[in-house]
Amino acid sequence: MLALISMVSQYVMSLCHNHIAYGMVKSLRDDVFIHLSKMPLSYLDIKAHGSLQSIVISDTEQMADGLLLGFFSIIYRNLNDYQYIIFGCLVFN
Repeated sequence: MLALISMVSQYVMSLCHNHIAYGMVKSLRDDVFIHLSKMPLSYLDIKAHGSLQSIVISDTEQMADGLLLGFFSIIYRNLNDYQYIIFGCLVFN
């Protein structure tokens, strides 16, 4: 029973992590698009074809990966510490 609860909670937590990380990346990409649309055409003419898209896509993907790994490691590290305390409280009460 405890394994099932743990499995479901880890699944829900991973869904939340993905939703948060990719929501932040979507917001960042939207902000970059708005900023680039306000730039003068002379700035866009100087850049090589596709370089801005490549920079935006690769940087935001790296940010998403960092957010996912960072959230994942911090929360799971703390969750593993507290799950034994919670389990002990439930069993011995």
